[in-house]
Amino acid sequence: MTRISIITSDTVPTAGLSSADAGLRAFSLGEGLRALGHEVTYHCPARLLEAVRESTDEAAKNLVRHGYMTTSLRETIEAARPDLALFTDWPLLTYAEGLEIPVVLDLSSPIILEKSFG
Repeated sequence: MTRISIITSDTVPTAGLSSADAGLRAFSLGEGLRALGHEVTYHCPARLLEAVRESTDEAAKNLVRHGYMTTSLRETIEAARPDLALFTDWPLLTYAEGLEIPVVLDLSSPIILEKSFG
């Protein structure tokens, strides 16, 4: 079993949270990997987790525990002790510098096409 940290710029649709684009993509990838037997930890921006901060739901507690601020994203990932980090947003890669594990970028569509035709 591989421990995988999935880093997204949105919330994932669990613990009663709504989600869009990057969060839905992260959740789909994560749950697919979980179904294959991997241990998955989601890292969402801490500022987006205020609605579930006091929740007793285990999924909410995990999201809050692994929520990040960009200034400490690398340390937050390292604390989860993953074997691999999967990013769903390329701008967040700037905070991955110094990670001593494989880093994967899920680039669902080229940004140049999004900017040109979006």
